[in-house]
Amino acid sequence: MNANLCVLFTPRSFSDDDQDILTGLASAGIEIRRKPKGPIWTDDVLASALKGVDVLVLGLEPLTRRVIEAADSLKLVVRFGSGMDNVDGVAALERGIVVANIPHANSDAVAELTIGLMITLARNVMVMRSSIRRGQFVKVTGAEIAGKVVGIIGFGNIGRAVARKAEALGAIVLGNDPFLTQGTAQPGVTQLVDLRELLQTSDFVCLHAPLTQDTENFIGYSQFQQMKTGAYLLNMARHGLVHGDALYEALRTGRIAGAALDTIDSPIELDPRLLEFDNVILTPHAGASSRESVARMKQAAVDEVKGFIEGLPPRNPWRPI
Repeated sequence: MNANLCVLFTPRSFSDDDQDILTGLASAGIEIRRKPKGPIWTDDVLASALKGVDVLVLGLEPLTRRVIEAADSLKLVVRFGSGMDNVDGVAALERGIVVANIPHANSDAVAELTIGLMITLARNVMVMRSSIRRGQFVKVTGAEIAGKVVGIIGFGNIGRAVARKAEALGAIVLGNDPFLTQGTAQPGVTQLVDLRELLQTSDFVCLHAPLTQDTENFIGYSQFQQMKTGAYLLNMARHGLVHGDALYEALRTGRIAGAALDTIDSPIELDPRLLEFDNVILTPHAGASSRESVARMKQAAVDEVKGFIEGLPPRNPWRPI
């Protein structure tokens, strides 16, 4: 490895207690910088922090074109996770900066939380919890996952992991992904269908798609009207995939039976109206936050840095679609 290089880690997972995993870099003379715990950096703060930085392991900070153009030494960006919606990857590639992500390490963690929230919704756990807090102790009859239709929008690594686990519970799985055909889907998935059929048929609609210009507000008024009466929506991907007012109306009118949203990265993304509903579960984008998943992602990020310093190509290079 080449000395005199500087690596900046902004994910909160690297803010402390990571001396062991970074020892190899430090012992090779690599300068290591870490973002302290606290709010997500603004453009100006990140641009300033990137001065003299050769490699960036990026958390949730937006890496905009303006920030990229201000970076004077940047050669590699490793996105700490699979989602690339906070990275202007095209701007980076235009400047000759290599871009990589970590698409596999958190799949099981997100899939397990998806299944857990699915069961929580189906068994009305939040409704019963609220009744107990009010001193009413109301027992609400729920539903089983077995025999239900689980529709998965976005059939990448996480979507496929959800499919395997849902099928193990006896569910029928439908998939929807514009980049896949039935022949490229994994064995076991009942079938790949168009979006309308998935919405009309599914008891649980699970979002695992990336946020792009094409998928922003992907689930809106029309899509909620197409959903099966009594279905549940689970957004385990990105906040911007679902139109906020349309979701509120679907819940207020009983068009859907409930929702689970693991997409809230900051207070600005919290719609306080959703706190009115006992059948809505809100979590702070915690799907990938298992101890095992975080350890895998940290090791994968460090391995990408080591490989780059040794002149190897990235294991998971990013290219625009």
